[in-house]
Amino acid sequence: GGLNDVYNDSFNYGAALKGMNNFYLKVVPKKTSSISVKFETKEKADEELNKVYQQLTGVLNDDQKSKLTASQKSWLDYRDSEFKFLNSIFFIKDIPNSTEISDRFSEKYKIKVIENRINELNSYKEQKEKKGTVKLDETEINKQKENLKQRYATLLTHLSGDSLQLMKDSETKWSAFADSDLTFVQSLSAILVEGETSQFSMGFEPYSIRLKMLQVYDDILF
Repeated sequence: GGLNDVYNDSFNYGAALKGMNNFYLKVVPKKTSSISVKFETKEKADEELNKVYQQLTGVLNDDQKSKLTASQKSWLDYRDSEFKFLNSIFFIKDIPNSTEISDRFSEKYKIKVIENRINELNSYKEQKEKKGTVKLDETEINKQKENLKQRYATLLTHLSGDSLQLMKDSETKWSAFADSDLTFVQSLSAILVEGETSQFSMGFEPYSIRLKMLQVYDDILF
């Protein structure tokens, strides 16, 4: 009824708060996650990602650069698909500007997706700059794969409709990215030559990072 209702103490605060609370419950998942991010916006996170990517390419040979480029393209495909899944979590039918609402509530999780990639690339850069020979920990990688498979299967049982299909699409593209990224990481590794004593084991973080993100989705939704 306008501000006059407030000035005249005739504004129905109880009804307004109830309506706001009901709307909030429809938009925001019933559970919250302790997820935290460093960057305030996706744009700022993207700026850092591009910076780190350029730094990494600066210490690679031509073959490694080619493999990293392929990996990054696969990651971008996965990122776009993952963002669509996140939009579906917060999307409300028959609500004006629901896309805007979805973007606002899912922003933090989208930033986390980008930050995860930043951390991966930084890790590769640090490993590339180390002196010695890198050896992939295949046992740990296989263990992470199995844990991820189980977590993904559990999440799918909690999804339905558009969210279910979008998560399946996202996981397919993530798997393609993981395979491509592993090929790149393998190009950083080498066989220990005779007489060489400096060797360190290198894990493959995308599997464990993906596992944590799927757990976050489970937590915020159920």
